Amino acid sequence: MEKVLAAINGKKTYIVAAVIAACAGAQALGYTIPEWAWMLFNAAGLGAVRDAVAKAEPANAPGAAK
Repeated sequence: MEKVLAAINGKKTYIVAAVIAACAGAQALGYTIPEWAWMLFNAAGLGAVRDAVAKAEPANAPGAAK
C-alpha cells in the first residue's frame, strides 16, 4: 500500500480530475452516473487540493521565489 501511495503522491488532483472527466463523458454518451458519485468525486477533489495546499511552501518562506 505504501508503494501505491508513494506512486500517486503529487498526482491525486489529476487522477480525480481524470475520473470526473471520464464520468462526465460517459454521462454525455447516455450512461447514468448516480448523484452520490458526483458528491464523492467532489469530496475527493477537495481533499486532494487540501493536501496539496498543506504541503505547499508559504510565499514568505526563506528561499521562496520573489
